Amino acid sequence: MFVFRAGQQTRTVTSFSLGYQDRAPDSNREAAPLDIRLSEEVGTLTVGPNPRVTYWNTDLRAVEDFLFRSGNS
Repeated sequence: MFVFRAGQQTRTVTSFSLGYQDRAPDSNREAAPLDIRLSEEVGTLTVGPNPRVTYWNTDLRAVEDFLFRSGNS
């Protein structure tokens, strides 16, 4: 997930729209956006001018291992 770059002007949001794009390389086909409201647990998200997600991982354990691993493993 690309939320913002250091030094960019950001804003804090409580909801956002997520647009899906075809997985085929060089495809510009997009589905209708999905409006998402953040849960009370999450609260807010700080984003820059052009946030995007390039890959979703549905394996929570793999995500947690990546986010919370220590050292240079």
